[in-house]
Amino acid sequence: MKISVVIPVKNNADLLFKLIKNLLSQTLKPHEIIVVDDGSTNGSPEIAKECGAKVLFTNGSKGPNFARSLGVRNSVGDIIAFIDSDCVPSKDWIESLVKDFQEHPEVSIVAGTTVAANPDNFLARFLDCSLLTPTPKYKDYLLLKGDFNIGTIVATCNMAILKHVFEKVGLFDPEYKHYGSDDMDFVYRALRKGFIVLCSPRPLVRHYHRTTLSKVVKRYFQYGQGFAIFLKKHPRSTFSISIVLMMTLLIGLLTLSLLIAFINPTASILTLLLILLPLLIHHTHKILKEKRVEVLLYPLLDLILIIASIVGFLYMLLRKSPKSSPI
Repeated sequence: MKISVVIPVKNNADLLFKLIKNLLSQTLKPHEIIVVDDGSTNGSPEIAKECGAKVLFTNGSKGPNFARSLGVRNSVGDIIAFIDSDCVPSKDWIESLVKDFQEHPEVSIVAGTTVAANPDNFLARFLDCSLLTPTPKYKDYLLLKGDFNIGTIVATCNMAILKHVFEKVGLFDPEYKHYGSDDMDFVYRALRKGFIVLCSPRPLVRHYHRTTLSKVVKRYFQYGQGFAIFLKKHPRSTFSISIVLMMTLLIGLLTLSLLIAFINPTASILTLLLILLPLLIHHTHKILKEKRVEVLLYPLLDLILIIASIVGFLYMLLRKSPKSSPI
């Protein structure tokens, strides 16, 4: 089987260099590495060419989904593996993806596990175990059929897809731009077409998480926008229904807390604690196991990210309904 690796990039030259060098030293080497540049100004495409990668150009800032689709169109592999330029795969990443396909012949998409590449940073450590972690971690193998399981997410920073899947499902939807939920969108469309997805703990990728609170909050605002697009396109998905229910509950509790703040401050605080309680429970095992004081801040940070996501979601939802882009 030929393996094509597709990497969308914009202004990430240093990490891109490390990534390509890593891919060239994999235990199972790819047939080709395709770097799709989306308007870099720091020499990213030149570095990719020097490393021996095939370089394509989107001719403007069209977003990573447009870039991935362009990579798929120009690939020759039987399996298309996707990774982001700010990631570092394990040495056997490609081999692990291929083994998963071989051991599960009914599967057409493999989604792998992703952890922080910069755990020395406080926010990166937090994001790795946040209730809203942006990177999926699978302890066991999980097969998806027809729809997502509740609480399951996938990410294109660690995913491989049999090329023939694109013939029936189409390409990545550029409507999502950089907002997020684009990976969930593609996989959901594949599931509805009858393809089976394997969520696997074996293919491992390390991702450089954002390291400043302002950048993290901005990213979760974008995640909220992406989910609003997903909801409009796929309102009956388990993912849509579960997130809407959670957001409705949280919006209700936050609104109630604000309304009673001027009447009964104590009741307002108790309402906020009611929101923080599930977050605290989620992180309790970390507090007990690792005994790190910083973990006590995680529930509050989770709440900040939840609010940022809700604001982004409402902002996008109130905008003009997006038109479906040709994919």
